[in-house]
Amino acid sequence: MKKIDQLEKTLVDLGLSENEALLYLSSLNLGATTVLKLARASGIRRTTVYSLIDSLKQKGLMRENIVGFKKTYESESPEKLVRILDTKKSQLQKDMPDLLGLFNKVGGSSVIKHYEGIESIKPIYLETIQDVRSGEDYLVITNQAQWFELDTVYFQEYKERRARTGARVRMLFEESDLAREHKKYERNFNEEIKFLPQETHINVDFVCTPKRVIIFQTIQPFSAIVIENEFVVEMYKNLFEVIWSKTKS
Repeated sequence: MKKIDQLEKTLVDLGLSENEALLYLSSLNLGATTVLKLARASGIRRTTVYSLIDSLKQKGLMRENIVGFKKTYESESPEKLVRILDTKKSQLQKDMPDLLGLFNKVGGSSVIKHYEGIESIKPIYLETIQDVRSGEDYLVITNQAQWFELDTVYFQEYKERRARTGARVRMLFEESDLAREHKKYERNFNEEIKFLPQETHINVDFVCTPKRVIIFQTIQPFSAIVIENEFVVEMYKNLFEVIWSKTKS
């Protein structure tokens, strides 16, 4: 019974009504059958079963068979449920620009977001890739060794994806063996790297894109602040340029 309840919940989550889910499961179990038998098996009134069958037929989940003067009804393969999911996904992707437009309007001209925990922070980096176009600034000040070693595989993939944007990536590193190793391959990732003065020690990863500023504390407790405000972004960009101009290659 618990298994049936879980299957019914899965179908409802896909967008079927509770009665549609119950009738579909009954049909799966019975095979080709009559309305009367479907009503008895599902516990749904016979008059209601007709409308549910029509609804399931429209969703591509049931079909009608006619043999002589007799009609039977049969469920389609559960694999057809994947099509429903694909259709929903396709519609969501189509509507995503409009949804994001509403999201940005709600945020207004100034948004400050706070994140805690490394797993909630990592996706922010992949989001920043969408901020930049080819030739635009992507600015970083970081303790590269501390940041990169938090999840080497994840951040390596992020670096590779960022490189493909064609953004102008400039980075100021706290000097370390790993940072010097990364500098050897800066051209491979469309980066330009400089080292901060040797006495500099930082425990954050700072990122500035045309749309946001991220300040990520790279020691526990891991936390990040994301600021989406054009004037704040411009201020941090100017501060970066001052430091960059004073730092030797």
